[in-house]
Amino acid sequence: MSRVSDLVQDAELQTRFQPECTVHIYTETGPTVRERAILREEYWKRQKFVGGGSYGSVWLEQCVKGQREVQLRAVKEVAVLAIFHRNKYSIIVLIPAI
Repeated sequence: MSRVSDLVQDAELQTRFQPECTVHIYTETGPTVRERAILREEYWKRQKFVGGGSYGSVWLEQCVKGQREVQLRAVKEVAVLAIFHRNKYSIIVLIPAI
């Protein structure tokens, strides 16, 4: 098994999708290494449709609980095509090159 770097692990964002909002769970560390990491949750509620195209839709979301400095964000929702065959599946995601 390959070892994943700390940078990649620290960038992971756990997400729960609830009917009324999206919840992001992450740990936040203090400015010094002696401070204990704190588990934080942010609750984001979809506000309105901003726009869309062939690669997905963009929505405006507002942080309704647990916010820090940022209260609004734009989220791009990309369609995923899942192919199921003989108890195995593949997920195909089309993301345009920038």
